Amino acid sequence: MPELKAIKASIEPVEDLLRGLDDVRALYELGEEAGDADSIAVEDVNWTVSPGQWWVISGLQGAGKSDFLMMAGGLMAPASGTYCFLGEEMPIFEDDRLKDRLKLGFVFENGQLFNHLTISENISLPLRYHQDLSMADVQAEVQKLLELTELAPWADSTPGAMARNWQRRAGLARALALRPEVLLLDNPLAGLDLRHRAWWTNLLEQLSRGHEWLNGRPLTLVVTTNDLRLWRGGKRQFALLKDKRFIVLGGWAEVEAASDELVRDLRAAQSSLIQAQKMAALGQLTAGIAHEIKNPLNFVNNFAGLSVELLDELRRRRTMPARPAVLAAAA
Repeated sequence: MPELKAIKASIEPVEDLLRGLDDVRALYELGEEAGDADSIAVEDVNWTVSPGQWWVISGLQGAGKSDFLMMAGGLMAPASGTYCFLGEEMPIFEDDRLKDRLKLGFVFENGQLFNHLTISENISLPLRYHQDLSMADVQAEVQKLLELTELAPWADSTPGAMARNWQRRAGLARALALRPEVLLLDNPLAGLDLRHRAWWTNLLEQLSRGHEWLNGRPLTLVVTTNDLRLWRGGKRQFALLKDKRFIVLGGWAEVEAASDELVRDLRAAQSSLIQAQKMAALGQLTAGIAHEIKNPLNFVNNFAGLSVELLDELRRRRTMPARPAVLAAAA
């Protein structure tokens, strides 16, 4: 996995911030060589995230977005230098400093759920590990999160019985369980159809403004994406990872005005490219897909990345039978 080179970050107190969340200054400076230069994902970055902001970090596949986010989440250490969150040097594993680390939540693109646990059990893990709650209280909190993410019908199912887009929602519910102050989401809209994208953007908007789950406190958000168009508008701030550099773009007006060729591609051509890739995949699938639907649950697992629109197109081409009831619920 590529490393993050020469990272140095600090947090300085700022008065009158909601719940004491401080201005987060992450300064990445060139330092001593640490390992093979080819393994460095990002270097020479100067970035400030203020409480309540919503940042969208874009870049091509392999640009280092996930590595950057994992470092910011304290899941991996920089190759050199230091990174601090709320005055504490990251990563944090010691029990006496864990209270600050738990103010940060992380949503993986693929959910990263435990396959041997049910969805309810996966969501309950942070509550059971980090809060002194009775099982009845844990179950009550989990039920609220199941309803928030529309996962109640799958509460007693294991992740393997669900499509990946629903697994990602379970990952979101788990990340929200401890009511974090900062939430990092790795490519949350990847591979989703219009209905699921609308659900995610709507809930994230509510969390950003102050959702009742967070007692009305605005949530600071950082998301990554391959497609800037999915996040256009609003008061979001945008940045670009390109050639191992972190480039701050500004708001959507600055993104539209940017002359960088890669920004233009991510802003306009990416959606067309994705659609072309989907249609190419569609042509490959039409030959034998009908034979894969002997078991609807197997179909969900094998073809969970397909959007409802593509499935409807397959039916129009008469290569699929009517949508099974279980697939209709999972899509």
